[in-house]
Amino acid sequence: MGSKLVKFSVQSFPKARVIGKSVFVKLDVGLDDRTIQDLWERMANVGYWQYDATERMQQTMSIFFLVRHAHADWTPDENRPLSARGHDDANRVADILRQYPISAIYSSPFLRARETITPLARRLGLPVHIEPELRERRLGNSTTEEFFKAVEATWRDSSFAHPEGESNTAAQQRGLAVLRRLKKQHMTEQIVLSTHGNLMALILQSFDPSVDFAFWKSLTMPDIYTLSFNQVGKAVMSKLWYESRYDEL
Repeated sequence: MGSKLVKFSVQSFPKARVIGKSVFVKLDVGLDDRTIQDLWERMANVGYWQYDATERMQQTMSIFFLVRHAHADWTPDENRPLSARGHDDANRVADILRQYPISAIYSSPFLRARETITPLARRLGLPVHIEPELRERRLGNSTTEEFFKAVEATWRDSSFAHPEGESNTAAQQRGLAVLRRLKKQHMTEQIVLSTHGNLMALILQSFDPSVDFAFWKSLTMPDIYTLSFNQVGKAVMSKLWYESRYDEL
């Protein structure tokens, strides 16, 4: 019988196994429907889960792994490549995600997003499907020095757009349209979307209203978040990338 690792608080499970700063409890997957539902509610409230051999859970969930691209030295060219550090971290992304039964990989057309997910695609033997709508939100005309102020203005007013730019509302709707289409196309599957910081934060905000400008600023390069959907469409968001943990590997 397979098992799943579920993260809860130390107080709830004092005998739980500790991995780094995370607390996990191993549970059998041979659970009845009511127990699975109760487990889901607890996970939604206090943590997230990871699993292997969880065939039962695979049948009841769709999971999106949202990946923000790794580090790229800034240039005005939107098609700029990853830096040496970015390539190293792309391999770490592959190390994390290869344990999951991923069935498809989609990427923004921009090179830095494609290069971030290429090591994973090679390890899994999967093609990278280019999804133009996963491109970064176009901020419009602004200098590098004004960049953070320009982004903050769009988060203060989601309908505001700088000249030749795209508003938060428009970018979010574009990202959600991709999510809905791929969710229908890959029902109960686990897929990867390699994208960019602004668009990723805006997609996550639609499921968690607490996501804001400060959340966007806290994102790292790369970063990984999951969106796990149950049968009724309820989504749970969780973070998979923790820089300090992987710096120790």
